[in-house]
Amino acid sequence: MNEPKISVVIPVYNEERYIGRCLDSLLKQSYKNVEIIAVDDGSKDESVNIIKKYPVILIQQNHLGPGAARNHGAERSSGDILVFVDADMEFDSRYIEKLTEPIRNGEVIGTHHLQEKVANLNNIWALCSGRSRVPIEHLREGEVFRAILKSEFTKVGGFDPIAGACDDSTVSKKLKIKSIAVDGAICYHYNIDNLKDMFYSAMWMGNATSIGINTIRNPRFLEKLSDIALVVFFGAVFVHKLFIYLLIFLIIIFFIRTILKAVTENNIALLLFYPIFTIISSIGYFVGLLKRSYVKGSPV
Repeated sequence: MNEPKISVVIPVYNEERYIGRCLDSLLKQSYKNVEIIAVDDGSKDESVNIIKKYPVILIQQNHLGPGAARNHGAERSSGDILVFVDADMEFDSRYIEKLTEPIRNGEVIGTHHLQEKVANLNNIWALCSGRSRVPIEHLREGEVFRAILKSEFTKVGGFDPIAGACDDSTVSKKLKIKSIAVDGAICYHYNIDNLKDMFYSAMWMGNATSIGINTIRNPRFLEKLSDIALVVFFGAVFVHKLFIYLLIFLIIIFFIRTILKAVTENNIALLLFYPIFTIISSIGYFVGLLKRSYVKGSPV
């Protein structure tokens, strides 16, 4: 399997700003035995018209979420190895070559990349999201397969589409095998750069959250929970004065986090913008949690 065919699957939903850059970088890959499959998930913008300008396979479906789109693309693929990327990513010219090398050499069944850099750090809201999108605790092994043998993917029926924002981790859970990190596969991810998109993204994340022991242990969930509590207690103090002590405690934590964020990113402007970003994303996350209770499985 030195040069097997590789199928790159891209779920696309209202990505007119980035999909052209994504496809341009994929068409310049050093590894040439590649087919590119863009699955439009019911976009309402110009995404489809942009994709039609490129020599790639276009599949269209109703808005069912990225998990269903990835499964649809995998079903139509003809490659031996599947690579799953996002429409708001750009890639180094050796990305596919490096990402799939351990699989092509028969060493592992699936991999994920180590170097995922933020592409738009000049935007203050993108900076609020952070410089790195890859949690350090997941560097060696991870629950997300960026590349995987199609035979293994098909064996477990692909992604669970009703898992929402967590759908990309469902294959490893089904296989009971984690992906192995690959060094040298470099990509650039565009962070959300406006509050409207941040609200809807957070709502989507909240919609995909199920309360369990693994979720509660997740630092990101605990951080969101504290932000939601802050918003709730702001209202609660008007009901009972005892809540004011908890509110003061939460405000102190909130501002300590804000100061640490500004120092870490070396950007004093974050002292103003990060609290706004956090409040908006937390409200969106809370709305998503409520939505999950009443419309289970909705792609949002």
